[in-house]
Amino acid sequence: MPFVKVPKDKLTDLKILNKEGRILFDWSLQDDANSETSVLVLNGEISGLVEFQKQKGTHRMWKIEVAKEYRGSFVAGKLMAYVGLDSLNNENDGFVYFMPKDALREYYIENYDARPYFKGFLHFDTAATKKLIEKYLTDEDFCSKGVL
Repeated sequence: MPFVKVPKDKLTDLKILNKEGRILFDWSLQDDANSETSVLVLNGEISGLVEFQKQKGTHRMWKIEVAKEYRGSFVAGKLMAYVGLDSLNNENDGFVYFMPKDALREYYIENYDARPYFKGFLHFDTAATKKLIEKYLTDEDFCSKGVL
């Protein structure tokens, strides 16, 4: 179940997921030119996607989406834990902030220990990120490195 970084020149390839009806967002468009997009591959197919940006002292998660057939599973937790691990590995202490959809705000707070931040944003601090990593990531998630 590896995570795979998507090179910027391959983002347009993700449009096939929209055509298949598996995702809603247009992943060929990035919210910021300095962000990166990664996917989680399960059973040979993309199960979830996350776009995030490394910033000084923090990571910003621009968007996260779980493929239709994996909604309600562990995929969102894995994607958020992945961004948190990247934050820890890049000396940002696991701090990640994001703007949730209104309908999912309480869900993130109750199920993933997200905390209110500012102007509607939520965040994961070091402790919450470490919990996400412990709960959702395994060595198998990183056993192979690939590029779409």
